[in-house]
Amino acid sequence: MFEPKKKNNINRLVVSALLGGWYLSDSGNSIIKVRVTLKNLESDTIEYLNMLCNQAAAYTLDITDFNFINYCTLDKPDFYKTDPLKDNVNFFCITTNVSYKNWQKIKFRIGFNFVSHTKGNNLDFHYSKLLKKENIIWSDTLYLSDFLH
Repeated sequence: MFEPKKKNNINRLVVSALLGGWYLSDSGNSIIKVRVTLKNLESDTIEYLNMLCNQAAAYTLDITDFNFINYCTLDKPDFYKTDPLKDNVNFFCITTNVSYKNWQKIKFRIGFNFVSHTKGNNLDFHYSKLLKKENIIWSDTLYLSDFLH
């Protein structure tokens, strides 16, 4: 199984993110669409844990006042695979009440909490590791000022 290599923060699983647009919700919060890609740079398949419905559960943001939207009411952990040299793409919505006129100052990263599938351990064991968010692989910095052009 794959374990991320942490030499100089270089991992063989790469997280990239793209801002995909935004709109105002009925409540007045901004909803930001984000495309997040996990790229496996290994020659082996990578197996990892995430939630079956709420794929954003394994992700985190390095900014306060911004949160992933969870549309799921029922959920359970499951294992996923990304084949060698392939991508796994997810689309998420992030919400914030920060005013649009203050976006020129805002930058953030999206992190993926990598929890490797370990044979012999059950989903409950892995799920507790998912909640701790101890093995984060970060994207490059995203700038909300990109929407202001």
